[in-house]
Amino acid sequence: MQVLSLLLFILLLGCQSTSLRTSEGIEESVKKVCLNFEGKTQIDMGEQKIVGSIESLVESDKWVSAISVPLFGEEQLETLWEGDKVFIKGSMKDRLNAAFSFYQKKNHLEESPELLLSFVRHLSLMIKHIKEFDNANCLKDKSALKCGQNHWSLSDKLHLERRVNERFKILIHFSHSDIFYKRMKIQLVEPKRPHFIQDILIRSCQ
Repeated sequence: MQVLSLLLFILLLGCQSTSLRTSEGIEESVKKVCLNFEGKTQIDMGEQKIVGSIESLVESDKWVSAISVPLFGEEQLETLWEGDKVFIKGSMKDRLNAAFSFYQKKNHLEESPELLLSFVRHLSLMIKHIKEFDNANCLKDKSALKCGQNHWSLSDKLHLERRVNERFKILIHFSHSDIFYKRMKIQLVEPKRPHFIQDILIRSCQ
């Protein structure tokens, strides 16, 4: 009987914990998103993969992401903000663009060759939105939050999405949180089909 009571207690405790997680507000959850971090990452574009260490740094006017790949060394992607305009610099820009162009041809993806750069620009604006979230003009819609082109939702994970164009959108999923979210998944998708997937495991948040 004592064993049964203990099992019921554990089950109820688990249900309560799930309820607390899902009832946490989106605003509180966004505060757990870490933008300045070090960790590990894997980028998938079909058969092409980039695996390495990653560092992310967000300042007042830019976002810098540096990936260190064994045998290739460190490559950087730097995006500079001037209002709603985004300027892209760094060696990683050319590496990603070449890899994605190959992916487009192999998978018969009939879209502008500038698609990946558009993806990077919109992703950078999503990072900027998170940085400036406290000053964002957002509208609540049931369990969602709409902040201009950036749409938030919360279930067992925190989700952020933004359209690149009528066909493609960016999805970011944040999960495994305590003080901050330790997992981040970034995807460029069209309906039911991802074309770019980046998984990030955050080891330390600064």
